[in-house]
Amino acid sequence: MKKILLIAACATFSGCSLDQQLERWTLEGYEKKCDAYGFHKGTEAYSTCMLKQQELDDSDLQHSLDRSAHSEHKK
Repeated sequence: MKKILLIAACATFSGCSLDQQLERWTLEGYEKKCDAYGFHKGTEAYSTCMLKQQELDDSDLQHSLDRSAHSEHKK
């Protein structure tokens, strides 16, 4: 709930959109993971790590959508 309020405050007071804030948080999450893995910003390995994080998120989203569509089809 606090996150939602923070997003709303950001959108209201700083002019950033909800999509921009969520994108920023997503990228920060990827950066934290790649930093924790020991990759250094600006290197090819870091870029590859960032892309891999996005691929994993995209894959998770697709699996969720597939499961949802499958569940709806059963009804």
